[in-house]
Amino acid sequence: MRSEANRSPSSVQPGPPPGHRPSYLHRALALLLIALTSVTAVAAATALLTPETTFGYIAAGALMLCFSLLFAWISANFWVSLIGAVELARHKRAARKPAGCRADAGPDVSAAAVDPAARTAIAVPVYNEDPARTAGNVRAILESIDAVGALDLFDLYILSDSTNPDVWVEEEKCWFEIARSPRFMNRVFYRRRTRNEERKSGNIKQFLENWGHDYRYMIVLDADSIMSGSAVVELVRRMEADPECGLIQTWPRIVGGSTLFARMHQYAAGLYGRMLAFGMAKLINPHGNYWGHNAIIRVEAFMQSCGLPHLPGRAPLGGEILSHDFVEAALLVRRDWKVVLAPDIDGSYEEAPPNLIQHLARDQRWCQGNLQHGWLLLARGIRPASRINFLTGILAYLASPIWLAFVVIAAVMAFSDQKLFSAGLVLVRDETGGWAVMTNSLESLAAISILGATVCFIIGPKILGAVFALFDRDEPVLRLLPNVICETVLSILAAPTVMLRHSLFVIKLLFGTGVDWAPQQRDADRVSWREAANAFAMQTGLALLVLASALIVPSLVHLWLSPILLGLLCSIPFAVWTGRRLSARGGMLRAGIDYRPPPVLSAAERARGEIASAVSGEGMSGLREVLDRADTHRLHLFVLASQSGLSAGVPDADTASEIDGAILARARAEPDSLDREERRVLLANAPALQRLHFERMKMRADIPAEPAGAHPAPVQG
Repeated sequence: MRSEANRSPSSVQPGPPPGHRPSYLHRALALLLIALTSVTAVAAATALLTPETTFGYIAAGALMLCFSLLFAWISANFWVSLIGAVELARHKRAARKPAGCRADAGPDVSAAAVDPAARTAIAVPVYNEDPARTAGNVRAILESIDAVGALDLFDLYILSDSTNPDVWVEEEKCWFEIARSPRFMNRVFYRRRTRNEERKSGNIKQFLENWGHDYRYMIVLDADSIMSGSAVVELVRRMEADPECGLIQTWPRIVGGSTLFARMHQYAAGLYGRMLAFGMAKLINPHGNYWGHNAIIRVEAFMQSCGLPHLPGRAPLGGEILSHDFVEAALLVRRDWKVVLAPDIDGSYEEAPPNLIQHLARDQRWCQGNLQHGWLLLARGIRPASRINFLTGILAYLASPIWLAFVVIAAVMAFSDQKLFSAGLVLVRDETGGWAVMTNSLESLAAISILGATVCFIIGPKILGAVFALFDRDEPVLRLLPNVICETVLSILAAPTVMLRHSLFVIKLLFGTGVDWAPQQRDADRVSWREAANAFAMQTGLALLVLASALIVPSLVHLWLSPILLGLLCSIPFAVWTGRRLSARGGMLRAGIDYRPPPVLSAAERARGEIASAVSGEGMSGLREVLDRADTHRLHLFVLASQSGLSAGVPDADTASEIDGAILARARAEPDSLDREERRVLLANAPALQRLHFERMKMRADIPAEPAGAHPAPVQG
């Protein structure tokens, strides 16, 4: 909840720019390296092709098109990581000196150097998330900001789009549990929209329309985001130092993994992800990207530049933009604002999906949003770096159907007895009708070189990350090597399933089937066999079908396909095994941050438990609590009264409508008998809640009936 205030930010004080200039030399070098390696690999692969029929030439052309795109994709990742490794080494060498931001080390970034007029709002959009978990993160962030003496610079807003009535009521209780603290009183506010227009981007837009004029900057977090106080102060300091900067995006480190699947992503991101982020920063700054959270935004720039257009055509690839963050970054850059990726700022964290099913559900939403960006690749005024950001996001999902097409074309050609390759290990029929292996030394060398380069480009970033971990002494060698091997094996097993599902996502989108905006399940502790079978029965059946064909027509194609088939066959047990909660103190894929968590993460874990215990409804639904518990009833009516008409500029239609008498009678007798929509409508109607609360209290306490014409006293804010 937020009361109006008429604070106007003072004019931005110019400061020395932080030196973010386009690194055209590094961009040209990266493009040259990607082009040279890709062209060399394609030339070597083309030399191996010996099609003999028209069909063979067509298949060879399609095969080489897929190969060139895939090889360019993995080579780009390798060279960007290598550039990032050089930049990360420089950063680590500079970090040994006294200067620099060391957010994880404690409150060493002072707010004294920041203009007191640089008021900053921390916005946390939520949608049917676990309220106690989000509130614990919020309290830890506020405590960390307070520890560096910067609390006066910040206000924090919980911006709810929740539609679940039980979550709605618990959000209010969690907010009040934080807001009642003397330290945070009038520092943390809660607002819930009654209409979820334009999803998260609409949530932020509505917040800025109501309160944006009060603040110079806005830090956007997700429900699972955590940032240390020194990190958020450093973000404000950097924005103050460069009045041309519109957005600074931190690199959020993945933490909090409690399942093997989450730890797999957490370990990979910690070991290799930051290196890649440094490479991206070197190449794209100051025309960078925005990932939608853990970033600071100049409010004036955002409100001037980031009105989202509606795409041509109908959903899912047209209409409302789903992945708004990439587009908002491009619009800022188009208006000559800097968008900077800052992986050197420590103290920024997020969580990963707990299992493969949730990971793919999130990817399906991201797939639709990224493919929508195809409309913007040729839009007027978009900078080349922003177009590359769009193209990278699109290829992240198109790479899977391209890989699938490559495998299918090669397999079909092999099964149809087309002599497509002249060397390597080629299986052909001899005069007797049997199978024979033909080899050619020079062409075999070319084939082995292509295979070796592919493996090097895929494994190379992992090796570089492991080397950095050894020098940092983040974990002992005897633990590092098994963890790297474990993460690599798990990634290989998961890759075929992810590839096939991404391909299906793309196909569905092309045929007009989109996705719903569903809340993320961030803390699921297990995947049942039934859930896994329902999710992955199709790919398991496909793998069994291909294996059955090996019994009928055995060939080297099946041997070539074996890594993919193994991943598909293991998809169900993989989802179950990696989706189970691990011991908090043991298990594989634990790095240094797991053994020595920063103070803000420890504080968040502690705060979640304390808030969950404090707001426990003892199994009651949200409506029942509002009707039967006086403190919850008063709090809910206070929030309704303070936010009436705020969410969409007019009173909510549900609040103004009359409640059906049958619903009131059922709510009076047994509130939990109402369905979710009936409870939501009733929770939005303050007069009906007051009447029902009075009547239920009267029945329970056997108090005298109210006099004729009397009404319950209004709730005072």
